[in-house]
Amino acid sequence: MPCLEPGQEAGNLVAPTSPTSIVDRSATSGLSSYQNWRGIEGPEDRRRLTSNQSVHLGAALSGTSKERLIRTASRLFHVRGYSSVGIQELCETAGVRRGSFYYFFPSKEALASAVLDYEEMDLLEQIFKPAFENGGEPLGRFDHFLRRLHHYHVARTEAEGGDVGGCPISNLGHEVAGHHPKLRIQAEAILDRFAHIFQAALEEARSLGHIDSNVDTEQSAERIRCFVQGLLETAKLRGDPDIIPQLGVDVASLCVKDSSR
Repeated sequence: MPCLEPGQEAGNLVAPTSPTSIVDRSATSGLSSYQNWRGIEGPEDRRRLTSNQSVHLGAALSGTSKERLIRTASRLFHVRGYSSVGIQELCETAGVRRGSFYYFFPSKEALASAVLDYEEMDLLEQIFKPAFENGGEPLGRFDHFLRRLHHYHVARTEAEGGDVGGCPISNLGHEVAGHHPKLRIQAEAILDRFAHIFQAALEEARSLGHIDSNVDTEQSAERIRCFVQGLLETAKLRGDPDIIPQLGVDVASLCVKDSSR
């Protein structure tokens, strides 16, 4: 019989996550394709894990035991890496009994999958939605995106004790790639979905004549995604999130022409 936290009832637990994708990868409508969050029902529950300004502070977290485990793992995996953090430490830092861990997650790998889901939601809510959902000139949304990205990483660096962690999705995906292929595939799919958002903005810019009509928006979006990943990796290596606005993203120069047109 799994251990529950004091005052907690099994009927109130968030449903376990499943390995299925949270979006239709064939969709090309950018943010409008984000539907049916995995294991979470309704907009209020979707916001629950991302609404607190202290979501990465670990031991100071509020919320259910499952939420505290996910948030604590998010912080520790981001700062120290997946392999260096054990289940006992996760439980102690989150203030959760070890028996409760196995009620929510059959393994550390299952927790890491939930962390990837959480990181995707966090980045979507705090960076992508504000930058790309509020209209405005399509290419200008990339400037807004860069500002939001910088603000996010400055705030997260401060919350996590001054350690610049880089991209939480690619960090985890790279570290586990050789041992946990399902996690690698999950991380890759998340980054693909982010590239879809870039692609939708590029397609709108192309339709308005803001970029050349023969731009390959899919390849261009992938180049932009890779460039952003490089920015975050450089910021991590130098220990300075201000690298993000200093180097910036020149969208026009990253666009690739479709040779078949």
